[in-house]
Amino acid sequence: MKRPKYMEDMLKMIFFWIGAMFLVVSVLMFFRVMKPKESSLVQNQLLLGIIFLATGMLFLITAVCMGIVAMKKNKLQDELLKNGVTVSGIVEKVYLKKSTQYGKQSPYIICYAYTHSDKEYHKKSGYLWVEPRYKIGDAITVYVNDNGKSAIKI
Repeated sequence: MKRPKYMEDMLKMIFFWIGAMFLVVSVLMFFRVMKPKESSLVQNQLLLGIIFLATGMLFLITAVCMGIVAMKKNKLQDELLKNGVTVSGIVEKVYLKKSTQYGKQSPYIICYAYTHSDKEYHKKSGYLWVEPRYKIGDAITVYVNDNGKSAIKI
């Protein structure tokens, strides 16, 4: 499976699976396979199924929104790599983001700075799943547009 490139890719997968589980539980409620516990605030099985269905749909809608954002980010990066203005940047930091894991592996992120149109920018790369060859202070090629958006090619 393709590794996620952005946080939105990770959230898309998480929200999708949570939403799918809520939908499964709602179907089980509708077909009376699952029953509410005595301690449940809602004892009506049909109403509880509707609540789980609505919650699952909200998670799935959120997953779709995260997918759209990730798709737009991928499209912007592809466009910048093809048509962007090339400037020189400096690597400020390379770190392993231990709070995020996919398949028991954490991604690397490169923080970089560059100057374009007399403005200085500080940006972060997307998730990198292999250790980058760049170190702090290395020069890096940055592809930019006039809106302040940038991308690096690893």
